[in-house]
Amino acid sequence: MKQNNSTEKESVKPVLPFFLVLALISLISAIIPLRPTVSYEEKRELAKFPEFSLEALVSGSYFKEMDLWFSDTFPGREQWLQLSQALSSLHGYGDLAIEGQLPDMEEIPEIPAPTKPTATVVIEEKTVLPEEERTSDGTLPEKTEEPAPSDDAQPDGTDDVLLDATFSSTSVVQFNGSAYQPLGFSQQHSDWYIKSVNTFAAMAEPMGVQVVSAPPPIAIGTMIDAKYLPKLRSADPVKTLSYMHESMDSGIITVDTQGALMPHREEYLFFHSDHHWTALAAYYCYQATCEAMGLSPADLDDFEVLDQGPFKGTLAGRVTYPRKLTPDNVISYIPPGEVTLTVYGANGSTREGKVIRDMRNDKIGSKYLCFLESDQPLVCMTNHSLPEDAGNLLVLKDSFGNCFVPFFSQNYRNVYAIDYRKFGQTSLKNLLESHDIQDVIFAPNLMSTQSDAGMRALGSQCGLHFK
Repeated sequence: MKQNNSTEKESVKPVLPFFLVLALISLISAIIPLRPTVSYEEKRELAKFPEFSLEALVSGSYFKEMDLWFSDTFPGREQWLQLSQALSSLHGYGDLAIEGQLPDMEEIPEIPAPTKPTATVVIEEKTVLPEEERTSDGTLPEKTEEPAPSDDAQPDGTDDVLLDATFSSTSVVQFNGSAYQPLGFSQQHSDWYIKSVNTFAAMAEPMGVQVVSAPPPIAIGTMIDAKYLPKLRSADPVKTLSYMHESMDSGIITVDTQGALMPHREEYLFFHSDHHWTALAAYYCYQATCEAMGLSPADLDDFEVLDQGPFKGTLAGRVTYPRKLTPDNVISYIPPGEVTLTVYGANGSTREGKVIRDMRNDKIGSKYLCFLESDQPLVCMTNHSLPEDAGNLLVLKDSFGNCFVPFFSQNYRNVYAIDYRKFGQTSLKNLLESHDIQDVIFAPNLMSTQSDAGMRALGSQCGLHFK
């Protein structure tokens, strides 16, 4: 009998460390502050701890949400994902791999339809800020004495690390070492873009303001031949852009941004692991925009090249074989001359920023944030090397515009850049009047022009509410 007890104790000893480790992991995982809130590998916010309510408790949704939070925010989850992807990449590789559901196809009309009254125009110019945070005349606040950040201070990249709903909800196609996202054409959202630009142009025309439409293209229509797009259930970006531009009022200057990139398809125009274009692609579209506006584009050789180093983009965590993606790096171009940047905060404060920030020593997933202090609601770039009467430009852009805008520092004394998803300091009409703006460029990326969230945000800036 004693021998049996001894044998049982001996058999338990080898498994004791396992249970101790399991108990320790369980204890650590229960500590909420240790749990991550953002997945930098998947570029998304993780599930939040559910708020308690009797209704949720009775329906059972409270515990379901708690289970999702527990599994989605488990400490070390990011490292397990990386290990899983590394193992998956060893299982073989084909020329084509698709993650997620491809978008539904919607035919692009051959003849642009006339713009329809799909929106209700807001008579009063909107101002988003509370009354106490506005300036009395609707203009932007004067520069304050707030000290500039130190050279090693980095822009707040929280919003940029997380994908917009436009991009996170689409499928990802991996082909020949690059990741692509199919373009889903939406006639409704295309018409919303047309309506927004036309409405703004009608408001700005009496002020003598020139309006330009120059949406940045996306990779799939540039780097993959158009004949393959139907198989990927992707709309043709050339036809999409043509549909929108041919429906705009005749006084609006339209730029064939897609055509501007086609002669350079052998060059590094789009990141292999990210949904953004490179600064080189942005330069070619800057050239095309200047030519359409009657301006002389600056020579790229006049800019100082700053290689920000290796980059891992937003799509790296969403492809089938991440290790098969061609490595990326971010090349930035510092404008010549005495060019400064003022960043306007949502609370009316201002600070000095950098047109191009040195982020060579920053995280590999953050390098694209080097341009224009990332996605700020409003910045003003001033070229003090140009005369004060050199003109003023306003650009309505999203994150694609961050590497596009700096090139215009060579053509205008002041360049105001608005992130149409976030801006709310004053109305655009007030901005045009108070800052003597002569030209306005609409530059939402092409995929955003086909999205509900993107076009509602842009329409709101133009005084429209889409139903």
